[in-house]
Amino acid sequence: MASPSPADWLWRWLETPRAAWLVLAVAVVALLPCVNLGFTADDAMLRVRASGDHRFAGFPPTRSDLFVFISGDPAQRAELMETGTLPWWTAPYYRLAFWRPISSWTHAADFAWWPDQSAAMYLHSIAWFAVALAIVAALYRRHHSRAVATLALLLFALDDARGPAVGYISNRNAVLALAFGAAALVAHDRWRRDGQCAAAVLAPLAFACGLLAGEATIGVLGYLLGHAVFLDRGSILDRARALAPYALVLVAYAAGYRALGYGATGSDIYVDPGGDPRTFATLALPRIAALLAGQFAGPWSDFWLVYSPEVAIWVLVWSVAVVVTVAAVMRRSIGGDPVARMWATGSLVACVPIASAFPADRLLGFVGLGGMGLVAMLFDAWYRAGARGRRWSAGARVVVGVLALCHLVLAPLLLPVRARSMETVSATLRLFDDALGRDAEVASVHALAILTPNEGMLSYLPVTRAAEGVPAPRSVRALTSSTGAIEVTRTAEHTLEVVAVGGLLSSPSERMVRSLRQPFHVGERFAMGVRDPVGEVEVLALTDDGRPARTRFTFVQPLEHPSHRWLRWDVLGFVPWTPPALGTKERIEGFDLGESLSALER
Repeated sequence: MASPSPADWLWRWLETPRAAWLVLAVAVVALLPCVNLGFTADDAMLRVRASGDHRFAGFPPTRSDLFVFISGDPAQRAELMETGTLPWWTAPYYRLAFWRPISSWTHAADFAWWPDQSAAMYLHSIAWFAVALAIVAALYRRHHSRAVATLALLLFALDDARGPAVGYISNRNAVLALAFGAAALVAHDRWRRDGQCAAAVLAPLAFACGLLAGEATIGVLGYLLGHAVFLDRGSILDRARALAPYALVLVAYAAGYRALGYGATGSDIYVDPGGDPRTFATLALPRIAALLAGQFAGPWSDFWLVYSPEVAIWVLVWSVAVVVTVAAVMRRSIGGDPVARMWATGSLVACVPIASAFPADRLLGFVGLGGMGLVAMLFDAWYRAGARGRRWSAGARVVVGVLALCHLVLAPLLLPVRARSMETVSATLRLFDDALGRDAEVASVHALAILTPNEGMLSYLPVTRAAEGVPAPRSVRALTSSTGAIEVTRTAEHTLEVVAVGGLLSSPSERMVRSLRQPFHVGERFAMGVRDPVGEVEVLALTDDGRPARTRFTFVQPLEHPSHRWLRWDVLGFVPWTPPALGTKERIEGFDLGESLSALER
């Protein structure tokens, strides 16, 4: 008698009742490395707003609206431009406001109970993730045998994409949305297949709570649709009636979202599907391909914004090839299973709401919910075929092998590492902070960056220092944002002219606060500070697509005035810079992602 293969041992273990609990425990332990990360990026805005006082002008205190970063109010925009939190090129009606009261309340509780203890906040997020996993386990058990359900849970819980989802305090909304959304799916299935009347009320209620925790919960609709089409045994009219409560919840939510002024405008990174459906449709397809590829076999979707146009095309081709290949193998092996069809529908539809933002693996919760259910079913089909002596085609075996390598080997090993992925973001933001210094004179200077890869590397500094109680400069000014080189000419004692090779705002990562749909105009002028003026910017020439190609910066004080502290970007970060002599020109090279990442690792 042949001895059991590793696959036999795995399936036998998966069938034990304790396996799911062990998976949950391992997932929680694997996430613990994030606990000492501290506050990063948007966390600073949550801190100053939840503090209950006016610690930072432009971000008023709140307990339930912590994710209204930029309301669209011109007065708030002007206040944030005064400090340089928003750069001079910010769109006139720029808005970035999300309706997430339930998530806001959990953060408000954090800052009330342990205001300076970031470790407690990470543990709070991990606790919510454990709750979400328990509900996800219940969902898988309703649709699969114990072994397949536990395998799906293992694939989902130990997916390295869960690392950045939990290892970022401000991303807790995605974890809460997953918990409420999965609860809605469990309750809906109990209502439709078991006839539990209470579940008919609990499911739409959980869906509503999920929406008020995070917009990603809209992705639940794909699973509900898949359930109605492929699993529900009622009449067509009865199935439609079963979906009606969720439609009513969604309509009410969308009406409230619009009426209360939430949404995103003026950005090429965040695009509101309801407010600008044409642009969203243009951006959504490549983003969805990047998200699906990131979920199944890579590359991670997080790098999408920093690819050059040439690289982005090849990554898109690869992403489409990954998705099509995996889908083809799944269709041949498990495509006839109604549960597989439900998972596929849900996973695809779940990409749509998160495609309104830049691709990031931390947003893949609902995509992975169905995606890992499909991968578990594929592995089970392969195992059953082998047990019956049936061999799959070479291509199918390669796909199964790659998925096994990615999700059973690499993903669990990478999960603790990616739980600390915000450490890279924190290190990137510290580059400007460290270069600027924290000496006694810093509060009396204007920090001027002649070149930065994107405005985000500077914009967090004023609010971060306010959150930490550290003196900040009078203002922070990003003069140019470009991944290409710039040529700087000193034309007068107070004046610089800058020619950007390829134009400013050349890559998507630079267009967070200014969409190409809001072009500049030759002769347009922008003030750098009103109450505490630094100078003025004038657009002298444009690229063909309406971006500034040549600009003039005229300062109130001479360029060498002690109130100016000049910096520029180089491969290792920001370094001090001295303006050129009168009548001379200097070329400053642009941003190379590979060199910069290598420098950060060193």
